[in-house]
Amino acid sequence: MPPEKAKTACNPCREKKRKCNGHQPCSNCVKSGHDCVYVSNPRKRRRLNALSSNPADLRESPSASPEELAAINSGVVLASKLAGAATVSFPVRLCSWNLGHLMPIPSNLVSGPSSITDLLSDEYLRAMVDRYFDGVHPVYKFLDLELVIRAINYVTSERPSLEHPMHCLLLNICALAALSMGSDEARRALDSSSRIALEYSTTLESPTLHHVVAWMLRVIYLRMTGSPHATWLASCTLMHFIETTKLHIEPSDQTQPSLCRDDYDPELRRRIYGVSRLFHMWISYDYGRPPLELRGATCSLPKESLTSDEIAVWRISDSLNPDRQLDPATLEQLLRQTAELQLPHTVQKLKRCNIGLCIYRRLRVAGCSISGATVDKVLGLVDEGCDLVEGLYGESLPWWHILNVPFQALCVLLALDTRESLPRVSRTLHILLVLTQKYENDAVKETFASACSLFRIHSQRKKDHLDLLVKAEEVMLQSGVIDAPSLRDYFHPVEPASATANPISTATDFPWDFDRLFSMNLFTNWSWDA
Repeated sequence: MPPEKAKTACNPCREKKRKCNGHQPCSNCVKSGHDCVYVSNPRKRRRLNALSSNPADLRESPSASPEELAAINSGVVLASKLAGAATVSFPVRLCSWNLGHLMPIPSNLVSGPSSITDLLSDEYLRAMVDRYFDGVHPVYKFLDLELVIRAINYVTSERPSLEHPMHCLLLNICALAALSMGSDEARRALDSSSRIALEYSTTLESPTLHHVVAWMLRVIYLRMTGSPHATWLASCTLMHFIETTKLHIEPSDQTQPSLCRDDYDPELRRRIYGVSRLFHMWISYDYGRPPLELRGATCSLPKESLTSDEIAVWRISDSLNPDRQLDPATLEQLLRQTAELQLPHTVQKLKRCNIGLCIYRRLRVAGCSISGATVDKVLGLVDEGCDLVEGLYGESLPWWHILNVPFQALCVLLALDTRESLPRVSRTLHILLVLTQKYENDAVKETFASACSLFRIHSQRKKDHLDLLVKAEEVMLQSGVIDAPSLRDYFHPVEPASATANPISTATDFPWDFDRLFSMNLFTNWSWDA
């Protein structure tokens, strides 16, 4: 029986009208020694290596990889297109991931693991717990104060080993609190001891819910200070711990009680599961990695401790999974829904802005046209995000959205390229400059340098367009068709008929020299043309 003809044939087989088996390389090219190259049909699919908003489109392309599909929510895609990059490289580089390490930790200063009672006095330990419940707990609410107080009383009186679940829990609470209080030495010691206690938990056959919560705290800690890869790995470990402790199973459906179940009521267990899943989803989205799916998950979202809009944040985030097939109309509807959500905490509001900007990026990168009303919603999210970030200048905790939202807002404003969006660019750049002066570390400087480079590329592109118009004007002046003044005297950017009617144009001939940008001193006089 002759082999079935593949749906997609390589170029050599098309030219010679031979049957192609669709492999890379195909059997014919292996025999003949030709270069086996596939070129997509433009009527059916985008060109090779293009990144689509629709996962179904990506699966149709023979060049689409799982990494490209997973990265459709990542902000690096739009930034790369604005920079003029022809393709997006993987793994992605995320310059606005977080505010970075707030203090350097030289390897020779990292001591061995220490008990929390050796690191902190009883009074200071309780002060750190209070700081956690004042700063972090109001945002996520996955811990119970009475439970933590019992843990403090047990650890300070019994002085258990570092591996004890309650000890592990308290170390990670204090490590987070130490980001906004305490000396650099205390931060280093708590970071080291909490990490080692968690590493020990990975060797346990039956970890407890205390360990799950400790890993949740570690994920938040790394999201504030760690690298994208370390944060993503920690969130994956968290999901495996959830599966091991059956936290993904609805509490009422469980036939066997899990360890520490008496300390965590069903509503709190649902809350821990919901927050953990939300963190893992967005870490995976932002980093461009596929999220882990727990098989047989039946745990419902908490209803008593969450508002309907907080539940909507979870559902919208879940719907943005790269495996979901979303058409432009659905994405636009999700964007409008996101813009209307009312959330109680400033950090949650920043998260809402980030979700809205993510949805717009997906629409924009795919070249989809959206309505003017939806564009207004996007600009509203940009304005609100800038207002919220300015209100958090004095915040002691290094929330990652403080840096991420202004940078992504800048990318969106440059992509819109309208009379309404461009006046907002200066504000986003000023916010990033203030953050650079406030935190003075490499992560923030790198983000500001990237923002300046994107602005420079966009500005140069505008100047190039103006030069073309001026040349046309000179021809008309010489022929006497028009009179002075010069076009340069009253030039204003012409707003396109539709803010998103066409995909973003690129300028691959413009230098994208990150090495020079990241090494320069941003607080001295410098020239882009130097």
